[in-house]
Amino acid sequence: GYYLREENIMVERNLLGQETSRKNTVKSKTILAVFPCRRETLMSTLMHELTHDYLAENFPAWSEAPLWVQEGLCQYAAALYCQRQKLTEQATMIANNPDGIYGNGYRYFADAFGDQGNWVSARRWLEQHQPQQMPAGAPEVSPAAAP
Repeated sequence: GYYLREENIMVERNLLGQETSRKNTVKSKTILAVFPCRRETLMSTLMHELTHDYLAENFPAWSEAPLWVQEGLCQYAAALYCQRQKLTEQATMIANNPDGIYGNGYRYFADAFGDQGNWVSARRWLEQHQPQQMPAGAPEVSPAAAP
């Protein structure tokens, strides 16, 4: 899947060149998903990509976070969806993904919130942390250690 968000940013300045206001407007949002694929894969992918949109709308500062944080949160949301929909194979694939960004990112958040956690924990975490405080690389949490 792929998520693309285009925004216009209008900045107003006074005569001294100091910024007096800033307004972001969303120009377009696009989610692309490869199809045909299994329904479970499509639904998991769409949940992942919709989470990118949710983060952009509700936590715009996190667009500056390291990629593993953004992708890890999206994988976490997709895994929660899969677990609740009893898409066990998809949830297991997310949990065991060997990729350093997607897999380690997911495992970091599953370890922090619990793999049976809820989005309330993630939202609270986003409100209490700052993107610039996150390490550049995802801490390694092995698939076997993931909850």
